[in-house]
Order: sequence, then C-alpha cells, then structure tokens
Amino acid sequence: MKKKQRLKSALLIGTFIGLTACPVGVDRSMLIIHGALPFEPGICVLEGVPGQSTEYIPKGTLEVDLGQTTADYALGIHLSFPFTTEPRLPNINFPNYGNVPTNNNIKFQEAEMLIETETEFTTRLAADQDFDWDTVTQTQEPIAIPVGATSLASTGNYLSEITLPLDNLAAPPIVGDRTPILVHLVIRGTTLDGDKVESSVLQFPIDICNSCLTDITCPSGTVLVPVEQIPCHLGQDFPLFECAIEVAGE
Repeated sequence: MKKKQRLKSALLIGTFIGLTACPVGVDRSMLIIHGALPFEPGICVLEGVPGQSTEYIPKGTLEVDLGQTTADYALGIHLSFPFTTEPRLPNINFPNYGNVPTNNNIKFQEAEMLIETETEFTTRLAADQDFDWDTVTQTQEPIAIPVGATSLASTGNYLSEITLPLDNLAAPPIVGDRTPILVHLVIRGTTLDGDKVESSVLQFPIDICNSCLTDITCPSGTVLVPVEQIPCHLGQDFPLFECAIEVAGE
C-alpha cells in the first residue's frame, strides 16, 4: 500500500514539474506597435496618429563615419492599447472591447532591443526561419532602453520617441554604399491594475551608410544646395543637401 502511494505521489510531482517547465507564450495582443514614425524636418515632434499606413516609414537610414562603431538612432513609434478613459466608437484594432470606458491606462517601463546583422538575418531568411522573440531571448539578453510615451487624450493611442543605442557598427568602405541591420523591439509596461504587458514585436531595418546623407552627387543640369529645413536628428533619415535645377546666370 505504501509503495502504491509513493508511486502515485511521484507521478503527481512529475506531472507538476512537466507542466511548469513548459514555456508559456506572452500575450502580445494587448499592446500593439503599429509602426515607426518619421521626425519630419521643421516639425521634429510626433504630432498625431497616422491616418494611413503610408505615413509610417518602412526603414531608417543612419550615416556613420569610417571607423565609427557606435551611434544613436531616434525612433518614433505609434502604439495602441484597448482601454481608454472616454467612451468612444470601438477601436478597429481591438474590436472585442467595444466602447466601454475604463481608467486602465499604461505606465511604460522600458523598451527591449535585439539586433540582427545582415549576415544573421539573410542566413535566417534563407533557411525560411522566423524570428521568435521569446525563443531568442531565452539565450540572448536584450538591450534595455528607457522609454516615455504620451497618451493622446486617453484614446488608447500612444506616441513614443525611443533612442536606440546601436553598437558594433561598420560603415561600408565605398561612399554612398549601405549595410542593413534589423532591429527587433518590444515595449514593456504595467497597467494601473498592476498587470504586466508586453507589446507586439516591431521589426525595423536600418541602413548604415557611408556619407549617403551628406555626400550627394547631383545629375547634370542640377546643383547641390542645402535643404530648407534642417533635419531633426542630423545623420538620420533626411539629407542635409538636395539637388536643384541650375538657373542660368546664378
């Protein structure tokens, strides 16, 4: 009798250990990163939620000098969370929550970032493999980044500027050439109820370039002139010069 009881206890313990050892997936449907936003020259602030997908930028550009290995990239993002403090029409991103108001907003804690080099992501894609954040972070520690966000009139939409500290960079040796990296980013936060939330994973490519924003070759019949509006973040996304049609006598 005692042997049977010990065997039963051992089976129950083994079952419990087996259940607790299984990885539990993170629910990333509550906080969604919709895309990256540009810092338009002359504006330099994130003004509002894009009305259409074309207002997001598909990739970034960062100019670095030969021998430079570190640089910051200012990333603007748009996030949304289903709960609001005002009754409104249902959010199309969260149709299951209707238009019931709630005070459950989010306090953002940090962003976490992982970076793939061109060699790493091309090898992964060639093998038809997805990038799974939860699997990769079991063996690779992400970079933690402070983050602040502005809630837009408590409508469930948030805009945030995050400074990405990039390292191990290498500018291509030829002027104008580009080498891409792929940034994977999540946002972590806490609701007023104390629940921990993590965002969907943003995958954002950045071209690391050699003089592509400053050393511009203009076609015949045009001349190089300074841009009218200085970029908000020098060396990022927008050039300092542009080509203009040459006017005779000038």
